Amino acid sequence: MIKDNLFFYIIGTHCCGKTSIINRLKSEGHIKFSGSEIGKDLYYKEKFLTSSQDIHFEHRVAGLELDRDKSFDDFQGIVVVETWHPGNIAYALLRNKDGCGDLLEYYKSSPFKKNAIGIWLVLSNPAETINQRTKTFIGDKDWAVEFYCAIQNSINDAVNMMGLKNSIIKISADDDADTVYKSVLDTIKAAKLSNHNYEYTDSHTIV
Repeated sequence: MIKDNLFFYIIGTHCCGKTSIINRLKSEGHIKFSGSEIGKDLYYKEKFLTSSQDIHFEHRVAGLELDRDKSFDDFQGIVVVETWHPGNIAYALLRNKDGCGDLLEYYKSSPFKKNAIGIWLVLSNPAETINQRTKTFIGDKDWAVEFYCAIQNSINDAVNMMGLKNSIIKISADDDADTVYKSVLDTIKAAKLSNHNYEYTDSHTIV
């Protein structure tokens, strides 16, 4: 039976290709709804220091994420959002670790907590990739490399903390953009056509 209503989130550190992939999925008509990374949107709007945000900011992002989840609750079609609660908690684990327990409550209130499918774009050498690709932090590449390499490690901690390792698919983000995009698209198509239970892996996409 074809599953028409699916909720995906794509996580990964800076420069792994999340935004470009989601935009392409939407523009090519493979998904009906998409959601950008809320914390990043706030950064571009307010121009704050990413690494110095306090626990009030983490709650702000988590609250906006939950509000968006609820707005999708009656959707008909495929939704793909960027970063979602696991990515938000990965940031919080670096910036405000002591408050992460409270942040989990936002995720637990999400209508998608039981059926969201995660796609994690992983860089084997994030330092090199971020140094080569970053445009947002071109004036402070050393900081970006240090902070976002730590984010990649923190994502793993967040996934384990939230008990999501059995519902997430890892895809190598080292390949060229078209290859990575095809892996993501194949994963979405496989989920649409199947009730297969995904298993967490250290390799490429499982379908």
